[in-house]
Amino acid sequence: MSRRRPNAPDSGVRGFTLIEVTITILVIAIIGTAVLLPFVSSLSGSPNPVVMQQAIDLAQGELEQVIATKRANGFAAIVSGCSAFPMPAGFTCTRTVCYVPAANLNDTSTCAAATAYKRVAVTVNHALVGDVSAVSLVTNP
Repeated sequence: MSRRRPNAPDSGVRGFTLIEVTITILVIAIIGTAVLLPFVSSLSGSPNPVVMQQAIDLAQGELEQVIATKRANGFAAIVSGCSAFPMPAGFTCTRTVCYVPAANLNDTSTCAAATAYKRVAVTVNHALVGDVSAVSLVTNP
């Protein structure tokens, strides 16, 4: 009868060696880097989400100012040029108001001919995100 020591490994059981584990981790790291590299590079080129949201909010606020102007002073009071409230540092605003025909509310080729519809386009610009535009239609009842 053979006697075995209690802590001796079984002869048929074999685990991973340190070199096998190290090589496996190295291969996974190289493959992971190759897979994630396009995602990282695309994120670095995307605009700052905080500045983008600020630009969107400013453009929407300017359109709300147009609606408030119409309610307070009438349809004729809606003119080009951003409202009197100042833009935060780094932001610029332009507002374009154009009369449009009822047949094509996106036709801005005849802006001077008075109709019952005005197309209001607000563009907010910031160096980090570029132009953010919001467009609305205002009617004269």
